[in-house]
Amino acid sequence: MSQSTRSPGAVREMSAFEQDFRRKIPYTREENQQRYEAYEKLIPVLEARKPSDRPRIVVITDVEQDYDDLLAIIFLSEMHHLGAVELAGLITNHGDPLKRAKFLRTVMHLLDMGDIQVAEGTVALWPPEKARDYRPGYYELKNTTFENQSWNKPKFLTGYELLENLAQEVDKGKEPLTVLLISSLHDISEYFRVHEDDPAFLKRHFRKFVSQGGYTVNTDPATGACNIAPVEQMFNNASHIPSARHFTKCLAKYGLPSDAWSKEAAVAATLDGSVFTEAVKYGPIGRHLQWLRERQEFKFYWDPYNAPFRSWLDPSWFLRIRCAMDPKSEKFFKFSKSPPSFREALPEIKVIVYDGCAAMGAVGDDIMRALGIMGDDIKVPEYNKAAHQHRIFGAGVGDLGGISGEQLGSMFEVFLLGALKRTKDAAEGLIPSDSVEHQVEQYRVGLHIFKHQVPFLKEGNTLAEKTKNQKISESEREQANKALKTLKSEFLPGELGNWPKVPAILDIPYELLYQEAKRQGRAEEEREALEGKQRA
Repeated sequence: MSQSTRSPGAVREMSAFEQDFRRKIPYTREENQQRYEAYEKLIPVLEARKPSDRPRIVVITDVEQDYDDLLAIIFLSEMHHLGAVELAGLITNHGDPLKRAKFLRTVMHLLDMGDIQVAEGTVALWPPEKARDYRPGYYELKNTTFENQSWNKPKFLTGYELLENLAQEVDKGKEPLTVLLISSLHDISEYFRVHEDDPAFLKRHFRKFVSQGGYTVNTDPATGACNIAPVEQMFNNASHIPSARHFTKCLAKYGLPSDAWSKEAAVAATLDGSVFTEAVKYGPIGRHLQWLRERQEFKFYWDPYNAPFRSWLDPSWFLRIRCAMDPKSEKFFKFSKSPPSFREALPEIKVIVYDGCAAMGAVGDDIMRALGIMGDDIKVPEYNKAAHQHRIFGAGVGDLGGISGEQLGSMFEVFLLGALKRTKDAAEGLIPSDSVEHQVEQYRVGLHIFKHQVPFLKEGNTLAEKTKNQKISESEREQANKALKTLKSEFLPGELGNWPKVPAILDIPYELLYQEAKRQGRAEEEREALEGKQRA
């Protein structure tokens, strides 16, 4: 049965597919025409697809390491709901993979996708002492409500077991997998180690590997031999460098198709912070995102103005990258010279969806073209044509590989918020937003002591960077290393002498600093309100 749809001067019949798809759109045209029409753009491309065209995606994620993994997964859930992809499974890794798996299983229930398998991957950190000393950051894995749900009692499959199960499904006729890698590459590297004695197995079971982090591709013009190397300073690669090297080596050696999405693509696809203001209206996931986002952004705000961990991560970096400010603007000049309060800074901070860009890429070129993100092949640089085996999006500033960053960010936001809006009522029925609780980080050091440590923390960070600077002489690096060891062995003067001058990174009381900043912000609001009344 079909229905007619009427537009000015034309009447056409709607197919059963289109009728069903339109029922899935969480907006009406009257409610939000722009978002409704973004959904509409998918109808012709999805209706024209063959079943084999739909990517079958497994995600390896360090969800809760920061907020953009969660945003990427919410986006993919909407693509799954619409039939654009099959979300075949999710694997958590990094530091505490079980805690991440419990969080993510709850998220999938709240997104009405509790049947999608979530597996527990590996610790995925290198060198070994990094894994041994791991402790989550002050905003990381603190949602006790999501963790302590009854559906988290059954044991999780390991990441390897899930990959093997999905590979067996390919043997039974399902489509080969697209692997979306938005965390440490250790789990996929270990899986390769098991099967790389049979390269045909890898080529038969996997269609593509899409990663966030970046690599370089070099092809020998004489032999055609391909060499791929990870960009090692990128977080996901740096989490386990031997695995990143092994993974990229296998991509080249066995001719496994891949796409890499770099930070340059993400910086070009920033969202406005208002996306969280809307998300918080849409249930417990939105409530959690607001809690997480403010704390994460507070750290990115506090560090540059007080104790940068790298010399280039200074106020200028914060304003250019995190706030996307024009260096020639009056506001940039003002905030460079005089630090804004966190209340002033927060509305300026943009949302950089590093993992969201890779998630969009995993959905398929046809979807990106339909949404106006990617041009036709004729407009795409030679190295990123569809037939090219290893593509890079965001190879450099201004070189995004044939995509529009602005359009990517805009379309990502539409489907992200659509997923939360669609599932709001059911999610509230499972976990009311006002019942969501977070564990508050506890510290050995209070604000009074820490504020005496800040100058020494800044000095220590400067010395630590100098010890790794290959542009200075070895003797200068040795002197910096000696000075750093001395500084770390010293204690604060006077009555604070029981405390070291330089706190450990995990002893920096970010939660206390954040709460202090929020109190100051409320005081500013009250003062402004009082002044407004007095003027009136």
